[in-house]
Amino acid sequence: MQTLRQDIRYAFRNLKKSPGFAIVAMLTLALGIGSSTAIFSVLENILLEPFPYPDAQRFMSVQIHDTDRSEPGGRGEYAGPEFLDLVEQSHSFDRVVANANLDVLYRASEGTQLFKGNLVTPGTFEFFGMPRSLAA
Repeated sequence: MQTLRQDIRYAFRNLKKSPGFAIVAMLTLALGIGSSTAIFSVLENILLEPFPYPDAQRFMSVQIHDTDRSEPGGRGEYAGPEFLDLVEQSHSFDRVVANANLDVLYRASEGTQLFKGNLVTPGTFEFFGMPRSLAA
């Protein structure tokens, strides 16, 4: 304990001798700690916890791959009967939900506005963890 006390007194004496160096050292530490914290926060929110949904790591998107074609990837769009077959035949998934993009025209006294909309299957809001009272 005595050695620690001596080291602290020595550090303060040296800080008094060269306050410019002390200020630069403290600013450098503050900048380094602040930037590291900011970078970690961004990476953690984007890469590690990308979705604010319960069990988001269990979500999956299923694509259809045509084996007759040699194109990489597949298509994620399903026709109505294909989706119903997927729901009926799927034993690996807890739930299956779907959406369809559509353009919505809103007419008001000021004119008509175009909005991007989505049609979703029943149970989609509960799937994402939204309480039933808010989804109705």
